[in-house]
Amino acid sequence: MGIRILFLVLVILVSGSTMILADNFLIIHTDDGETRVNLAEIDRITFASMEQEERDFPLTDDMSKTMVWIPSGEFDMGSPDNEEGRANNEGPVHRVLLEYRFWMGKFEITQAQWEAVTGDNPSDFRGEDRPVETVSWDGIHSFLDNIDQDFRLPSEAEWEYACRAGTQTRFYWGDDQDLNRIRDYTWSRENSNGQTYTVGEKSPNAWGLYDMVGNVYEFCEDVHHDNFDRAPNDGSAWIEGGGNLIVLHGGSWAGEFRECRSAMRDRLETNRATRDRGFRLVRDAD
Repeated sequence: MGIRILFLVLVILVSGSTMILADNFLIIHTDDGETRVNLAEIDRITFASMEQEERDFPLTDDMSKTMVWIPSGEFDMGSPDNEEGRANNEGPVHRVLLEYRFWMGKFEITQAQWEAVTGDNPSDFRGEDRPVETVSWDGIHSFLDNIDQDFRLPSEAEWEYACRAGTQTRFYWGDDQDLNRIRDYTWSRENSNGQTYTVGEKSPNAWGLYDMVGNVYEFCEDVHHDNFDRAPNDGSAWIEGGGNLIVLHGGSWAGEFRECRSAMRDRLETNRATRDRGFRLVRDAD
């Protein structure tokens, strides 16, 4: 905590802002107004103003994938009982510690990237820069067999951690239900006109990841369980038990705005493919 407070003080000094300590709050005064920081929550703060590291990794000889560096950290996974729109499979809330860093796709896998690897395009809504959809979890693993084996699907914990990007709110941009604001971040039923869109057209989260909610649901590696009892707390995929249902996250063009919540979970059989399901990749640290 001390290092993070020191860093915050340095940022304030460099920017010319002033600060006051009062009742465990750091009150920062800038030209734009006042910001209050709860020092008890300082370890959860993500400094979104810091530039997020990116790198392009090859998928094929002619096609690459832009990945964003995800820091290590911890968060409360799932949704509290009083969160509006929650389902019973989103609890109990449990603390997850990721003691490692990893890369995550800046965007969902596009149709052009899928076709460059597989030679075909199963998508219903055609467009080379739209997310690939109508792919199954089994089909995704066949895709992975044909590229660098450092690429993989994210665990459910990695996905939610990266989606939240340091937040614990209902949506990664806050708790509000303002549809105008939701439309700034996502393609869902309210604004999609019943189709997918080119990746990256909406605002990213604080870690520079686009379309983490909306556009298409994203497959994770985990088998679906009815709740988080006995779930791993180290960021690893939960593949024991359950059946042939796989976890998805993120909502889609066909879903209601409540499905854009960071903790929202869906499920699908391993061999089923629908036009509102796609995926993004992660990659282990070098």
